[in-house]
Amino acid sequence: MEVKISYKDYSPYNAALVDGRTGGGGDSFIISKFAERDIIGKIAEKFAGTLMESIDMIFDMLIEPGSMDASRISKQRFKSYILDITDNIRGQDVDILLKTHSLIAGKDYIELNDFRQIFEGPVSQAKLKKVEEMAEREKSYMHASKFLRQSSMNQDGFSGFAAAAGTMGGGHQEVPSHAMTFTKNPFE
Repeated sequence: MEVKISYKDYSPYNAALVDGRTGGGGDSFIISKFAERDIIGKIAEKFAGTLMESIDMIFDMLIEPGSMDASRISKQRFKSYILDITDNIRGQDVDILLKTHSLIAGKDYIELNDFRQIFEGPVSQAKLKKVEEMAEREKSYMHASKFLRQSSMNQDGFSGFAAAAGTMGGGHQEVPSHAMTFTKNPFE
């Protein structure tokens, strides 16, 4: 009789990364594509919130002042900037991304072309998402203001009653004559 036991690790990081161990190959790390997309997505959301129009403008902002090479930024400068602008990304997450992403692993810097390939698509998606959220908020605001205008128009005395009465019986309603007879004057 043979029994096989297998398990699936659902954490986004490899156990070697979490424990600080490496797979015997020095700085060779393995990261799941899910975790990589998650970290890049969080960074892209922050980049999308800036006023920078293009990915090149974001990259230019990260170039160290006085740098002779405008086609690359240091990983340390990138990490410092990301940790300064966000509170939902840990330093460990940025380190893992910088050490494991196939385009920048093994380098001390990030080149402009690599930066474009990593962030251009996710930043565009994040900007589109922000525009869609703003449009949805605008739509909700328009519905709410329309409702408030209609309800304020019905506040002038009988118009609200008349509107309600008009919807109850299909329009004009006759008042029975016995409802109009008074047995005693209420003002005496």
